Amino acid sequence: MSTRKAVKAKRIRPTMGHALKHQSFPISFFVRNMLALQKEPWWIHMSPRVRKTRLLMILEERCRIFLEVRRWIQTGQKVGPWRAQALSIGKDRSSASGYCSNCGGCCEIASGFSDFPAEANIPIHWQRIFGDGLGRGHRFCAFLWEISASGRSFCSIHPWRSHACRVFEEEECKYFMKDEEINALFDPNEFSVACRRLSNLINRG
Repeated sequence: MSTRKAVKAKRIRPTMGHALKHQSFPISFFVRNMLALQKEPWWIHMSPRVRKTRLLMILEERCRIFLEVRRWIQTGQKVGPWRAQALSIGKDRSSASGYCSNCGGCCEIASGFSDFPAEANIPIHWQRIFGDGLGRGHRFCAFLWEISASGRSFCSIHPWRSHACRVFEEEECKYFMKDEEINALFDPNEFSVACRRLSNLINRG
């Protein structure tokens, strides 16, 4: 999608264009978010015009938190190599756990149990966002980023993550991936159609 043209035509805000062109922006997960919404009654019953308006608002909210987290990391949080890893464009971050494929499935939740370690120095309102979600229509964690637009995920606040995330390990992962509803969002044909719809929405209004 040509975000530059969309910004120039004033179809999206410059801040949205800045977020969308970054290789760590979770665009694949946003598309899967769209697929999830298409199956929800409250979304289906909206008019096409209202759905378009709502989808752009959800995208703008996602761009806003992405840029906010990025700015926070850029201030120089001293956590070893994490700052360089999180900020680097195109850097492939594989899981150190050995079993995780960075599919992002465990992070495709609207909200989580907001129980952060005492030493987690992330902003308090981020902890509230983690607990309550970004708002209606958001279907994955506010702090999930993507590895080089590859469809593989990583956590932008991993060193400060919630206890709920820390206890989610291999056994939970295997159980979770057996969920048919989760795996249904990976259909390549539906994903391709949703990508075109999002591109048209941004570029044509």
